Amino acid sequence: DCVWLGGFRGEIIRQSLNAGDAAATRSWQVSLDDNGIVNHLRVNERRQELLISNNDGHLRILNLSTLGIEEDLTLPWSINASATQGRVMACVGDGMEVLLYDLREEGGRPVMRLQ
Repeated sequence: DCVWLGGFRGEIIRQSLNAGDAAATRSWQVSLDDNGIVNHLRVNERRQELLISNNDGHLRILNLSTLGIEEDLTLPWSINASATQGRVMACVGDGMEVLLYDLREEGGRPVMRLQ
């Protein structure tokens, strides 16, 4: 059990809730951009990943098993939130569209745009 936190300077922190956990707190710097604010964090337990939505226009996917960034998708605007349902991921932000991605596809290209 843990809590994930995002910061104003592109950092994320994982805080363990288990007493006696030797690695209770761990932090990452996911963005060095001046506009790298972490807007939203979402754990996808089924896929064992953390979706990191940033103000710098990047959606980063952290593998919870390896604790490494698996994907870094670039969008043309700030990303306010992201979510997955099955094999589909939706990204919403400062743009007028919602972008849908097929998680089976590699390369980070949206498969549908909703307006």
